[in-house]
Amino acid sequence: MSTSKKVILGLFTIAPLIFLMVYFVLFFTLFVNVASMDLHPHDLPPDEVPLFLQSFVPMMIMMFIAVGSGFILMIYYIVLISKNPSFDSTQRIMWVLIVVFTSTIGQIAYFIVEVWPDKAENIPVQQ
Repeated sequence: MSTSKKVILGLFTIAPLIFLMVYFVLFFTLFVNVASMDLHPHDLPPDEVPLFLQSFVPMMIMMFIAVGSGFILMIYYIVLISKNPSFDSTQRIMWVLIVVFTSTIGQIAYFIVEVWPDKAENIPVQQ
């Protein structure tokens, strides 16, 4: 795999984590905005409901993007692991279980350990 493809895969690998962080920022912003309102529901002016939705809709979009991209990357990494010729069946099972059960953290670990380093450098030269 070329270096540019590795960089692009690395960016896609950390993208769900970034989307999740943006989701939490939006969630806490929404929470602070709702908590700072000192209005009772019957005193709510008509303009306040769209203000709530302005925070809620981007928050849900970030969550759907994070979950969707994480699921697609999980499938991609399972295929990548199963096609790795240097693994025996035990290593394949181990990496698939790590990627499935730890999701983004496992994907980042597999990227750092197996994808990013050039494995061709580790092959001994026959003399």
